[in-house]
Amino acid sequence: MINRFPFRILSAIVCTSIFFLIIFHWFFIQYQYIHLLPPNVFNFVKLFKLEMFQGKSSVSNTYSLPFAIQMNGWAFHDHNIASTKLEFGDRGYFFSKPEYLWFADRKVNPLYSRPDLFVCFVHQNLVTALHRYKNPNTEIAECSGYHIVRQALFLEKNELGHKLIQRDKTNLNMWAIVQIGWDFPPYLEKLSEDKAEKMDISFYKKGDVNTLRVQYKYKQQNNVEESSSLIQLYNTYRSNYGCYLSSQEIARAYSSGNGTYLKIPEVLSGEFAIVVTPKSLTRTGDRWISRVFKISQGEITQGSECKMWQGIRDLRY
Repeated sequence: MINRFPFRILSAIVCTSIFFLIIFHWFFIQYQYIHLLPPNVFNFVKLFKLEMFQGKSSVSNTYSLPFAIQMNGWAFHDHNIASTKLEFGDRGYFFSKPEYLWFADRKVNPLYSRPDLFVCFVHQNLVTALHRYKNPNTEIAECSGYHIVRQALFLEKNELGHKLIQRDKTNLNMWAIVQIGWDFPPYLEKLSEDKAEKMDISFYKKGDVNTLRVQYKYKQQNNVEESSSLIQLYNTYRSNYGCYLSSQEIARAYSSGNGTYLKIPEVLSGEFAIVVTPKSLTRTGDRWISRVFKISQGEITQGSECKMWQGIRDLRY
């Protein structure tokens, strides 16, 4: 009779080895999951229990209810503020209408247009894990990929004055808290409700000095005072493609009170335009151009309308 004892021992050893191999493999996979997809990345939410965050409002790139609960404030999900792309209307600069603002009083409560904080949180997935596995020592452009975070880090021009409060300092880059800045640039309002013009230009002769009186209506949404706005006079030229400003200004002046006088050469004729660059104490606004006007024999007349200006960026009418 064949002795089966050695075979049983061998079978037991093989089965035990396979069992421990499976256990080892399972624990290795869990370790990799914990290493590549750490379960504690959401712990930063505990920061919102600090007194400095209590009562604050926020907007987020993701589901925002947990942030609102921790801060005892309101929050909503929106990408427009994160993009930092401003639009302009009759009442000044603004961000596009939020996509996920569902509060019942959203149409009558102006506070929703100016949340205090932007909270970035990036959810982890297997794509994230794969990237970390292939690039273990490289920071992933997760939250720092949003323009508002990049501006707060001074990686881009920080136009509105966003401030970084805290962020994930590991190479995971999964969260960031930014105080949203609302220092909008100044602009020019209509001189009156029944006129579309932003400037009023008239000719004055004081003794032997010829001057242009330029008046406009400065506006900044936070009521920040005007500070040395730049007023420039240019020759204009026309072609089949539109209008052009001369490469060199004829005259310039500065104003902190909705207008000023420009000294001009004694002999001046042709078509011209005034360019006003409004400035507040903290910001420089876009350039605003007047309607084309003609100067001839000391008189100003309205020139033909120019609907398209060429070779000029950030120009408003």
